[in-house]
Amino acid sequence: CDTEGHEYFVFAGGLETLRRDRPSIFCEIAAPYLARHQLAPAAVFELLATLGYQGYLPTAQGKLTPVGGYREAADYFFLHPAKLETQLRQLILEPEA
Repeated sequence: CDTEGHEYFVFAGGLETLRRDRPSIFCEIAAPYLARHQLAPAAVFELLATLGYQGYLPTAQGKLTPVGGYREAADYFFLHPAKLETQLRQLILEPEA
């Protein structure tokens, strides 16, 4: 999800789908873009946290570091603990040829 500051509205509009399906989320969060809508990055993190999602930042080594909130303008993963093992496998494994 890279909607140039509209990420909060995308997720707020898709609450039922997020609750039901708990998909993996990969999205850019940048404070300057959200500020155009009088939102702080914390609003996105808080919205997803109410659904049980945990935020992660990818490292240069290809690992995911849990984050409790916004650290910098970056691409973040949000994963739901109920599907964490399955989601991580899907993120790191190549499909069979």
